[in-house]
Amino acid sequence: MINSVIKPGAARGVAAARRLISPLGPVGGVSLRNSLRPSVHAGSATARNAPDFSEPDFLFKLLFNTRGYALGSHRFFMDSAVALLPTPKGARYRYSRLAGVPVMWIGGYEKKGGPLLFYLHGGGYVMGSPRTHRSLSAYLCRASKAKGLVVDYRLAPEHPFPAALEDVLDVYRFLVKNGMDSKNILVAGDSAGGGLTAALLLAIARENLPMPCAAHLMSPWADLTASRRYYRFMRHRAKHVVDWGADAMAAMYVGESDPADPLISPVYGDFTGVCPMLITAGRSEPLRHDGRILAEHARSFGVDARFLPYDGPVHVFQALAPLVGSAEALIERAGAFFIEQLGQ
Repeated sequence: MINSVIKPGAARGVAAARRLISPLGPVGGVSLRNSLRPSVHAGSATARNAPDFSEPDFLFKLLFNTRGYALGSHRFFMDSAVALLPTPKGARYRYSRLAGVPVMWIGGYEKKGGPLLFYLHGGGYVMGSPRTHRSLSAYLCRASKAKGLVVDYRLAPEHPFPAALEDVLDVYRFLVKNGMDSKNILVAGDSAGGGLTAALLLAIARENLPMPCAAHLMSPWADLTASRRYYRFMRHRAKHVVDWGADAMAAMYVGESDPADPLISPVYGDFTGVCPMLITAGRSEPLRHDGRILAEHARSFGVDARFLPYDGPVHVFQALAPLVGSAEALIERAGAFFIEQLGQ
């Protein structure tokens, strides 16, 4: 069950998050690559909105339970709070650019000639960065025995669709056209990054580029046309994810485009020839529907698409791997899937 015991030694990270945002109050400016000016609507943050730090999903409640805060403030919370999650021992990071796009490399777990984990971070297409996902992506690299590459794609609303997809496709194209064996590439993403992973696979197929070995989608946001129906239905189950406004994030990302475009909502795409996928989601989280439907849809095109639901409402539960043992176990399952597909 999700209500797992927090790992020994994780209390310091919880305490650091408590100091960061308790009491919740106005946040000042922060220099981020895709940042809007942070601002706070007067009187919006009250004690009753503060998350319960004893709960495993306290970080997600922190991010999504601050109604009234402007987008820049949500970005600040995500950049500051999620970045507090400890990284696994041995992880090394460096930053560079590929095809003009900022990327973060993760080392420490790979073998010579081993696979590359091509990671796309979540954040509703409007927030998040490689830095916010340093922990989650490194845990997945360790489980997969892979070197990591996290793409710092452009965010909406400053850069609506197709900017994010263009960035990740440019980096993937650069890799395969400069000697990287696509069968040694593993693609993964969480939430919006999971949806972007599916969109990337569709774009790779459309361009007849070499397909990666396999993909792992964690709680993918794969149908931006259905967010109202799903989120109203699930509001009582995962209120902290819903309150800030999935519809608002979708509108920022979609812009003037059609939300039913398969490169925005991959559940409407043609998955012919796409690589095997492992899709995970909580049994009672809002995006469980997207994950299940995406897996069923991909299987209708002959894809080996596996859907693995886990107990509970926590969105992208794997992000809590430093704190909760069962979250780390999910990452180990994904690593085993990747190693199986690589034939190792």
